[in-house]
Amino acid sequence: GEEFLFMAIVDTPDAGRALIERLRGNLETTSTAFLESLSVNPDKGIRQITASFGVAFAKPVGDYVKAKLEFKNAIQIDPKFADAYYMIGMSSVRLGDLNGAFRSFAKVVELEPGHMKGQTELGKLFLLGKAPEKAMEKAELVLKAEPGNEEAHVLKAAVLINKKETD
Repeated sequence: GEEFLFMAIVDTPDAGRALIERLRGNLETTSTAFLESLSVNPDKGIRQITASFGVAFAKPVGDYVKAKLEFKNAIQIDPKFADAYYMIGMSSVRLGDLNGAFRSFAKVVELEPGHMKGQTELGKLFLLGKAPEKAMEKAELVLKAEPGNEEAHVLKAAVLINKKETD
């Protein structure tokens, strides 16, 4: 939960305070602390701060629409920010927008082929989209890089079960 959110933030006290205030629901204080964190160090880590606000909206509050907006703001700052595309994809999944999720995860792996979470999520969508061969490619790619990756093992097993059921 919350520990993950704090790890995503750059190491400025104001950014941490902003997130705490967001979690408490104090939006005015959140904005003030966020702006103070940017005034201290406007360049370093602005995308992580912005993305962290997206995570803050999504995790405790469950408002994935707002989260997607925050991640899109992060992409405005850095169009090659693969993790922001990943979180847009995860928010899209939660909202039931699988086409949007697919586009986001495809962008993640285009920008950062070594993004194993993005590869795995894309593989899951390939399986849902009746493309088990592509899903298996993603599972094997992830397992080659991370042999202990549990989600990739589950994906591979799901592909094998799907194949057995369709044979």
